[in-house]
Amino acid sequence: MNSEKKHIVLITTWFPPIQGVAVNRMTAFANYIDKSKFDVTVLTLLDTKGVPEEVMMGCTVKRFPNNRLIKLPEFKTSDKKFRHYFKVVWKLFLLKTQKDIYKSWRKNVLSALNNLHLVKKIDVVISSFSPEAAHVVAYDFCKNNPSIKWITDMRDEMSQNPSISESEKKKYILIENCISKRIDALTTVSQPLVEIFRNTTMGSVKIIEEIRNGYDHDLLLPEYKYNLVFTITYCGIFYGANKPDIFFSAISDLVNEGKLAKEWQILFVGTSHNIRVPEKLKDNVKFIDRVSQEKSIEYMINSDVNLFLLPKSPRKGVYTGKLFDYLSVRKPILAIVNKEDVAAQLIIDLNAGFVASNEDVHDVKRMILKGYDLWCNNEKMQMDENGITQLHRKFQIQRLNLLIDKLLNAH
Repeated sequence: MNSEKKHIVLITTWFPPIQGVAVNRMTAFANYIDKSKFDVTVLTLLDTKGVPEEVMMGCTVKRFPNNRLIKLPEFKTSDKKFRHYFKVVWKLFLLKTQKDIYKSWRKNVLSALNNLHLVKKIDVVISSFSPEAAHVVAYDFCKNNPSIKWITDMRDEMSQNPSISESEKKKYILIENCISKRIDALTTVSQPLVEIFRNTTMGSVKIIEEIRNGYDHDLLLPEYKYNLVFTITYCGIFYGANKPDIFFSAISDLVNEGKLAKEWQILFVGTSHNIRVPEKLKDNVKFIDRVSQEKSIEYMINSDVNLFLLPKSPRKGVYTGKLFDYLSVRKPILAIVNKEDVAAQLIIDLNAGFVASNEDVHDVKRMILKGYDLWCNNEKMQMDENGITQLHRKFQIQRLNLLIDKLLNAH
């Protein structure tokens, strides 16, 4: 480590080779924190594929086991649908019935923090929720080291998440009341979540800022082209209430009305067969097995319209990582979402597609036809190119670099 640089420690259970959507955000933090000014150490969870210590993205990564008789399941992209669902149910059961799932890991990480601080003084700690274990161990360390700046990163609402149980809510409120007295800054993924934290038990934190997720590739886009067959592509899985029923209803109506006069197809890439495709549409619907992230981006690039769906929900401030990937390829997005939430507003602001209510089939039909008309006329949407460029994760993490500077320079 460079003795001239400030030392930042990122604490997270989500880090490669572990897989999951949360990993992408933590990877971006580690990758794009300014290495010209900061030495970065990542303290994370050791799984069966990881090694105890290595250098990644210019960071020292240290992984620690979570020694338990009953272990949390490891998720793999190769898992079949039933196996995946079983692991989800088993994980939820353990999280609800076991009081302190990560107790062993927290002890290991706290010991590592104390040892690191002796070798090279830690200047900033960044902890990531969820789970709460990273925040708890950060608090245990930072309460005894008042000069260290502490940033908590929140991927969701914590105690204000409407999807959690009452017992989880009570637990999180206790944690929030405790840690909010020591936190120097809080970051989260959208402006509605910023407002939620400002108006709840975390409101005493002086600095609460939005650092969005984003896309994280630098692929050169080919010349814009149209398919001979009008192609709508959906990349990813459907889960819970998120199903394409209203989209299928709209397509079925348009077929019956003769408004999709030319050839058309719908591609579901990496999508499980847990959705019901209407009989009349089956000849036009293709399922493609799960592919790599890079290949998934290629399917988005080669589509005429990319389908984006978010179900009706009391939650606000949800973008999802898929939206940023869709935006990155500059192809029109058919968004069937809450028109009052952030995803809809972002697409409208960037002129990047067509937004329909997830509760109005007539609205969905109108927006499908707008994409279809573009294809029929070989027209290209004039998107906000600079705005889309700024959604790359490296630009989003610049906000984190500025926040760290602000904290370190505060008197």
